[in-house]
Amino acid sequence: MDLLELTPTSLRCRVDGSWKASDPTTDLGWVCIQSEDNVRLLGAKCYRKTCSPLHTELEALLWAMYYILSAWLLCHVFETDSAELISMVQSPEKWPDFSNQLDELVRLRDSLPAFSISRIPKSRNKQTDCLARFSKLLFSESTFVNTFPPVWATNTGVSF
Repeated sequence: MDLLELTPTSLRCRVDGSWKASDPTTDLGWVCIQSEDNVRLLGAKCYRKTCSPLHTELEALLWAMYYILSAWLLCHVFETDSAELISMVQSPEKWPDFSNQLDELVRLRDSLPAFSISRIPKSRNKQTDCLARFSKLLFSESTFVNTFPPVWATNTGVSF
């Protein structure tokens, strides 16, 4: 079997970032799922302000990859609603302003048995969007990682 072949038991990790010029922080979210209704692990993080929305999307991917590796989860399929993030990952040489973060991405990617990233519609990324947007409710520079969503995320109308 090809390592990138998706099976019903394959884990996928959806990532998202929330960035607003008026906010003092950047907010990250990711959900590692086995199927649409089987969340294995999720994370939300209130993070220091990044330079741009695209930096935020990349930070969300890097954090998810790092945590998945440290939790010993076999997940090599990542999904995002950011077309620019996919372009950056596929052609890093075209993004010199992101070279430090992209070097970290290569290091993390090389630690996985396989790696793929694909674009999904925003409608399929609601859980991660919710985690990212509402992680600002965490204390400044705080992290939430668990197998169940935080109470503040379940009160938003998004099902986990």
